[in-house]
Amino acid sequence: MIRDFFVIANWKMSGSLLFIQQMNTFIASWQEIKDVAFRKNSVRIKIVICPPHPYISSLHDVITSLDSDLLYLGAQDCSKYENGSYTGEVSAKALKEFGCSYVILGHQERRQMHENHDIITQKIEVAKKYDIVTIQCVNDHDIQDKVALSGDIIAYEPAQHIGATECESMDKISSITQLVKSTEKRKVIYGGAVNSDNVHLLYQITELDGILVGRSSLDYTEFTRLLYNVA
Repeated sequence: MIRDFFVIANWKMSGSLLFIQQMNTFIASWQEIKDVAFRKNSVRIKIVICPPHPYISSLHDVITSLDSDLLYLGAQDCSKYENGSYTGEVSAKALKEFGCSYVILGHQERRQMHENHDIITQKIEVAKKYDIVTIQCVNDHDIQDKVALSGDIIAYEPAQHIGATECESMDKISSITQLVKSTEKRKVIYGGAVNSDNVHLLYQITELDGILVGRSSLDYTEFTRLLYNVA
């Protein structure tokens, strides 16, 4: 049975046009890694890159030119509104038109801007209306409080490990993954201090469907090493 393994790259407020233009050099390596992984281990790696909104169009052009089943385009957020007079908001419809097939919702850093679960749920509903795969971020408090998990993919992100140097223990990640899957029957990924040194341990959690990568996705050499260690 082929195992799909998602590698979601969250660029946060980083990146540039030059950064995107330089991707072509590394994407060839990523494609080769993906092909080796598929042949040897029956693993299908799916890389979803989520840049800041202004770079979505440029990245879409790069991905489209490749005609590859390796890379997918995502966004870091979307509005809970479909359209209207909401200055600064970006609609799910606009994201879809520019090629986004995934969107991260409810990230801990968004929560610090007073985003609550009602807003997150509304965003998920709107994104799904436009056939965008929703990645819903949850932390330990969410699991304990049994918040509604309506996203297509659940990203377990313990707050204390976001931006940290060490990730959560493998036992804890495995336990949370099994808990979510036993009750919600959804794909589960992990985010929080993921890097090339610990990704092989994360991959060994057989129930885990992927990883959400922040800082390590902004260094092409490190990110390539991370993909190699998955393969």
